Order: sequence, then structure tokens, then C-alpha cells
Amino acid sequence: RAFYKYLLLENLFTKNPTPTLYYIVHAIQFFALAFFLTRILKNYTSNRKLIYLVIVFLTLTAGFTYSWFRLHMVERDIVLLLAAFLYCYLRYQKNQKLIWLLFATVAANIAIYYKEFPSILIGTYAVAYLVLSARNREDDKRIRIFNITLLISAAIYLVLYAILVLPLGGIRSYGVGEYSSLEVLTKNFLNYLFVSDPLIILVVLPLTFWRVYRVFIRKDVAQPFHDSLLAASSMYVIGHFVLKVGGDVHYLQPVYITVLPPLFYYLREYLRQKPWKYALTLSVVLVLVNTIPMGLHYLTFFKYSPANLGTTVEFLARDIKERSPKSRPSIFLDGVGRTTGKWTYFVFSEHLLYRGLTAGEFDLRSDTGEEFSDAYFPYLGKIPTPFTVFEKGPVPEIAKGDYLVISTHSLDRNKAPDNTVYLKSLESSYELLFRTQSRFAIPLINLKEIGRYFISIGAQPGERLLGVSRHKPSPQIPDYYVFIRK
Repeated sequence: RAFYKYLLLENLFTKNPTPTLYYIVHAIQFFALAFFLTRILKNYTSNRKLIYLVIVFLTLTAGFTYSWFRLHMVERDIVLLLAAFLYCYLRYQKNQKLIWLLFATVAANIAIYYKEFPSILIGTYAVAYLVLSARNREDDKRIRIFNITLLISAAIYLVLYAILVLPLGGIRSYGVGEYSSLEVLTKNFLNYLFVSDPLIILVVLPLTFWRVYRVFIRKDVAQPFHDSLLAASSMYVIGHFVLKVGGDVHYLQPVYITVLPPLFYYLREYLRQKPWKYALTLSVVLVLVNTIPMGLHYLTFFKYSPANLGTTVEFLARDIKERSPKSRPSIFLDGVGRTTGKWTYFVFSEHLLYRGLTAGEFDLRSDTGEEFSDAYFPYLGKIPTPFTVFEKGPVPEIAKGDYLVISTHSLDRNKAPDNTVYLKSLESSYELLFRTQSRFAIPLINLKEIGRYFISIGAQPGERLLGVSRHKPSPQIPDYYVFIRK
């Protein structure tokens, strides 16, 4: 899904791709999205400054920078496809040319097959539009056929999903973990409300329920296009709660595209009422003090992180060849387990092999005590690898000449690269060989992290409060340190 465009570029232009080639794709997508959003919002306001402010506001949110500055993020493609869908549909409404409705159909159908939730969004939109237009006795045959086509496409996807994906796990694997359903629901709700998506929780969901009340209880005239977008967006969000999907700030990003038209359409009227004015004001304040600071952090984090990884593995490859040409030293990623960190170890191995090392010149190991399991990335267990970290066995000890890498990949917060006390404690047994410096990286500082600091006071390692870890906040600077055992 998210890989196809990179593979296409590699096959068309080069067999030795560079990061620049990959991010050219993101730049093209960004300018296309800006074009679509500008044209969409011009249907609702002639205030250019407001349009540009909304686009800048959106692109600085945590979910946007998280998905736009990383590779292989399907939400980025879904956002662009939904924007294209809305743009084409609104063009059809203006000039009634069938070609725009066909383009909208294509964009929606591609979005459906990216992930489970776009199929829910598109299917809900189609059902809601058919119901509301029938209630209003509207008779646009093209629009009716258009929505029936979307509904059939969404249904076909769900059938194929049930046949091909569910037997392998699919949505049944979502939310599976050590916490209860109530803890997961509470944590996800609070994260969405106060950190990543306050606008969705405080404005979009209440506005959807309000429109349901106004249309079906108070018998107001429905607005099929805008009400259907609200219903579809809310179902997208509710689906994440029902399936206990959460933890990443980018999951609800596609909703910001589909709610723009109804928000502009309804809030002009509803903002005269104090509850909506307060809800919107509070959500904007939370975005400014929580979401955008996190977005700026992710922007610099994902700028430095891949570059720092590259320079780190280049140093390791060079140092191993120079220092240990006849031995096979082990590389330990501090705080990274054999199961939860399986993908991290796999990426490290691929980088080192790409830079000229052979599997006989180094080994990868983990001393966290975590047992190897196929619970995470089970397909990696099917790939033959010569590295100990991908095998079951006793917990190894770091021996003289072995490398210890400190990074933000560590799941042990006490072993993060920003813990200067921990780094100082290593000096007696290890020699620092290499480190990166992210001079202009923006630390993760927002209300959530400030609150985390206060609940961490007096906490013991691993202690929790109402299911929330009481660990100290981390600025999450994406630096790497390479030590060697003396």
C-alpha cells in the first residue's frame, strides 16, 4: 500500500535510491494536498488569509508532521485521496460534468483499499447520503448511482477482508495487550482529547450528534453532503475506539480532511451560540499548547533521526572492519528487546549489511531478558537470519569488545540518550567511541509532558497511576551513542 510509489520510483529512475528520491514523493503529495485544500475551502470562504491559516494550522499538527516526514505511512496517502475525492465532488456540483464524478469515484475506491477505516468512512458516507437525500426527496440519479457504487465498493472490501485478512488476525489483533479494555479506552480518549486531536473530540463528534438530533428529532432539513461527511468522519473515529486502536498521533489525520466542509458550513451559524464558541476556543487552545508543539518536535525528530541512524551505522561498519577484522563482535541496542524491538534490530542489520559488512563480521544481541516471540512482526521469524537476537536462548552478557548503542529506540526510559546520569554511569565499564548531535532538534515539551513530570515525582521504576506509567518525561532527542565494552 504505502510502498508502491517508492518501488515505482526506484524501478523507473535508479537501482541505488537515495532519501532525496523518496522525499520528492512527499513534496509532490504536499503541494497536491495544498492545491486541493485551497480549492475546497474557496467554496466556503473568500478570505484567503483564513484559508492559508487553516492549511498552515493543519500541516503543523502532530499527526500531519508525523505522517508526512516518515516513510511508508498510509495515512498520508489516504489524506491526499480524500482531498482529491472532495475536490472532484465539489467541482461536479459546480459544473455538473460527469468526468469529475468519475474522478471522485476513482479516488474514493483507491482510498477504500488502503486500510479498514477508509472503507468504514466511505461506506458510511454513501449510506448516510442515500438516506438523507431520500428523506429530502432529492432526485439526482448520477449522485444516487455514485453513492451506490461507493457503497458496493466498501461492501466488497469488507467481504474480501473477512475472507483474506481476518483468518490471519486483522482487526482481531488490535488492542491486544496487557491492559484492560477500559484502560485502553480511557487512555486513547484522553490522548485524543488533550494531546493529538482535541478538535475532533470537542467539536466534530458533538456536532455530528447535534446534527442527528436536529434532523431526526427536531425535523430540520438535512444537508446530505455535509451531514454525511460528519457521520462518516465520526464513524472513522468511533471505529478506532471500538477496536481499541490508539497510541499514535496520526491515526485520525484523514478525518481532518473530511470535516473541513461541514465545519466551515455549520460553524458560521453555530458559533453564535456560546457552547460551540467555547468548545472551538478550548480545542484551539489545546492544539496550540499541545498538538502543534508536538508537531514541531516530530518535524525535527524525523529530520534528524534517519540521518543520525545513517552516520551511526556508517561508523559501526567502519570501526568493526578496522578494530575487529578477525573477530565477530556483538552489537547490543540498549533497552531494545528481542520481541518488541525485532523490527529495530532487523533495520540495523540491513543497514550494516548494505554498508559492506558480512553477517560473519558482526552479531546482533539483546540483554533485556525479553524472550523471543513471533507476537510482533511474525513474518520476520520466517526470514533466515544469522543473528542471535532473532533466536530463542539464554540472555547474553556484554563481553569485552562488544558494542553498546544508546538510542531513542530503547523501551527503557532510563536508558534514553537524554539521560546524562545513565550515560555518565557507563564510563567506568565502557569507552565512548561515537555520538551524534542534533543541535536544532526541538524537544518534546507540551502540557502532557509537564503533567507527566509532576506524576513522576517520587515514583519507583515501573510504577503506574490508574494505568498510566509514572516514568519521567523524555525530550526524545534522536541522538545515538556508541560505546565499546572495555
